[in-house]
Amino acid sequence: MCYSLYLSTSSPEDLTKYNSELVRFRPPEPADEKWTGLLRHEHKWFVGSKSQCSCTFRHFTSPDLGFTEPLDWFPEDKDNIQATAELQRVIHALVSAREQVDCLDAWFDARPEAIKEMAVKFNTVSEKQFLLFENYHFLFE
Repeated sequence: MCYSLYLSTSSPEDLTKYNSELVRFRPPEPADEKWTGLLRHEHKWFVGSKSQCSCTFRHFTSPDLGFTEPLDWFPEDKDNIQATAELQRVIHALVSAREQVDCLDAWFDARPEAIKEMAVKFNTVSEKQFLLFENYHFLFE
């Protein structure tokens, strides 16, 4: 059981240049079409984490708490926090360069029709607050 995270952008930039121990961009595989077909922009990427899948990012199952810094009563792994911050910085750089960006965070057995969309004004979400919501398609503005 795991998460899959996909990102698309209008930028032709090779996002593998941002790869690190905690975040890994790679082109999606044909089997990923179930998810990449929902993305809006030409250049599509699978975003893995140190676990090779996308599990070791900050994930909440619901957006009820909104974007939030790590909470004392909800312990999170330090690497998950750092990986998510690295991802946020890449998205922020793309959005700041006036590129279009969206991403989709899907639980392994989710159905594409169950994915919900969420518009995100990226300049209002700090690096420490950024996290992913299970089965959401983020449209960054």
